[in-house]
Amino acid sequence: MEYTKNSKNRKNSKDNQNKAINLFGRKIIIRGEHIRIAKITGLVALAVFFISFIVYHWYINYYTNIVTEQALIVTLSDEIESTGITMRDETVLGAVTGGSVIPAVKNGDKVSKGQVIAYVFDSPRDAAAYNRMSEIEEEISEFESMRTAGEESAGEIDALNKLIEERINKLSEAVSEKKFSEIENLDSEIRYLLNKRQVCMNKVENFDSRIEQLRAEQEQLKSAHDLNPKEIKSEKSGYYSSIVDGYEEEFTTEKAVAMTSDEVREIIESHGNRSYADIYFGKISDDYKWNIVSIVPDSDAARLKTGNTYKIILPHSEIGSVEAKLEKIAEPDSKGEVLLLFTCNYLVSELSISRIQPIKIQVETYTGIGVKSSAIRIAEEEISIERLESENKIVLVNDAESLALIERINQIEDEDERQKAKRENKVKTSVTGVYAVLGSKVVFREINVLYKEEDGIAVCKQRDPNEGLVGNYIKNYDYVIVEGKGLYVGKFVSI
Repeated sequence: MEYTKNSKNRKNSKDNQNKAINLFGRKIIIRGEHIRIAKITGLVALAVFFISFIVYHWYINYYTNIVTEQALIVTLSDEIESTGITMRDETVLGAVTGGSVIPAVKNGDKVSKGQVIAYVFDSPRDAAAYNRMSEIEEEISEFESMRTAGEESAGEIDALNKLIEERINKLSEAVSEKKFSEIENLDSEIRYLLNKRQVCMNKVENFDSRIEQLRAEQEQLKSAHDLNPKEIKSEKSGYYSSIVDGYEEEFTTEKAVAMTSDEVREIIESHGNRSYADIYFGKISDDYKWNIVSIVPDSDAARLKTGNTYKIILPHSEIGSVEAKLEKIAEPDSKGEVLLLFTCNYLVSELSISRIQPIKIQVETYTGIGVKSSAIRIAEEEISIERLESENKIVLVNDAESLALIERINQIEDEDERQKAKRENKVKTSVTGVYAVLGSKVVFREINVLYKEEDGIAVCKQRDPNEGLVGNYIKNYDYVIVEGKGLYVGKFVSI
């Protein structure tokens, strides 16, 4: 009976571990061993959650993936974009009636008084024949210059191949930028170089047969046309241009001084609607001295100074740029714009043709260590008073306690004691810099921004090692962090 009683007690104990729940109106018994398994599973899940939470936050705080860019030496220019109008003292060449005029000089060529600048033919056919004769002469001259090209060495052939590639690249750029005169010149030069390459590589012995064909065509043109034109000579020296836009008497150097911004705007808006090619066959710019006028916002004009010489960049010109002296900065008009007047003594061929073209006024050029503007941060740093003074950063201190400390130290009479106090005492100040990676840790590099593009690159001063205290400043080849979250000095990161 005792055995039966103990068995019953064990049964009751086991039954007590069972749980009953109601599910949809039905009584369901959950056995004790199931409860124990659920408890263990819950504890394991909770432990995994806490471990994952700790690992995640450790990774975020101590080992973060970032994006870096190497700091390198760069040169950037502070430029003002505008539209420039060239103004010169010019003499229009009168039209010739009863014939076809062919210029004897090219646009931008310098001519002297009494020099032949044009030929007048009795008919357009005779004029076309003359043009073709001139082309034939140039072709014959080119082919004759290639007769010794077969003697070139392998090294000279390689140099020729590089030159051809360079000219093709320039032609592609000229086409994309619509530099039509440059396209014509490059096309002719590339044809010449390709023909010369054929001879150099002994694929063609010479072009004598082609020269004979051209001479035969030349003789045929001479016999079929009257190629004894009348000559037109220049009455003065200067620079020739075939384009006459009707502004020659209005856009003089004398009138440039009295122009207003409203007049400049009107000219820019109406440019291209005036042409006098049917009346005049060209003009002569009297001198190499010329003016360029443009209008810029008042804020841009404030960065310029009268009397200074600036580089005027001509993006669509072969010459690239010219140096011009700023003679006048007018008062702002009702639209907040200012007229600028420049003077230049160097006349390029494009300027003898183009009246209006885009320009860039180079205000200043900066060279230093380049970093992304978006990477720049403001941080607080404790700096010794000695360093603050040596770097002229006392003005950055703005809290009363630090200022009072600096004042007390400056009142110390003994020079040695005062300098010692300045070395030992530090104050908090705001510092501009970037986060960088040194090894696998984040460090803060101070910067001194010389020039910054909006949403672009900032040029920072490169510290001279002779200045001392360069350890905490940005250096060439530093790996600057441009993308990353939760950054702070000492954080472990992975590049």
